[in-house]
Amino acid sequence: MDDVVYTSIVRIERQGGPVRLAWLPGEKEPVTFGVHGAIAQHYGVAPDAFTPHATTIDSIVGGRRGMTHRYICTSAGSAQDRRREDLIRGEG
Repeated sequence: MDDVVYTSIVRIERQGGPVRLAWLPGEKEPVTFGVHGAIAQHYGVAPDAFTPHATTIDSIVGGRRGMTHRYICTSAGSAQDRRREDLIRGEG
């Protein structure tokens, strides 16, 4: 097996509700994650309950070098059944 060349060490701190701070390698300040728009609505978060922030899904899409991605949150019965579907719509 190849040697490990990098281990990412990240610290996450819950701030309440969907809001959390992430201390990421290479960043001087923590990054705030939360919910916004349709994602907040999907998870039943009132629009005025928290300040909107990018989601972890947004960071994954942003890190994919501009490839066009669309993530859809669906609900199949209960909160435990919620899942994410990744639909790739082409490459640029």
